Amino acid sequence: MTGGQSRPVASGCERTGPFAGRGLRIARRLAVGVIGTTVILLGIALLFLPGPAFVVIPVGLAILASEFVWARRMMRRLKASTVELVRRPAGDKGSDGYAVSENERLLDRDESQSSLSSPGTGVSDLPSDSLKG
Repeated sequence: MTGGQSRPVASGCERTGPFAGRGLRIARRLAVGVIGTTVILLGIALLFLPGPAFVVIPVGLAILASEFVWARRMMRRLKASTVELVRRPAGDKGSDGYAVSENERLLDRDESQSSLSSPGTGVSDLPSDSLKG
């Protein structure tokens, strides 16, 4: 050293160089991976047991997303599909409270129109050849 400048002395606890803190990063990723995976497995178990599985699984995924890119992508897809599901208009409700499909709605409409054209006679159900006589 020239010019009276002194170089700082590294203590035994401090690391310098390109690999400084690498062990801490690996330990953090490992801890996040274990905790996130455990929470997701708990959520999967709650699918079959009483409990809030649909809350616990995304929480586990969010824990994993704090360290892993693949989990972040999965979280984005989950958020997008949830937003799409929430924004989707609810179908018509039948008298029993269940959603009615488009096909059921069309069948109900056709049945109501055919019963209005000839109420109680059943003439519309007969082939036109049988009416000639």
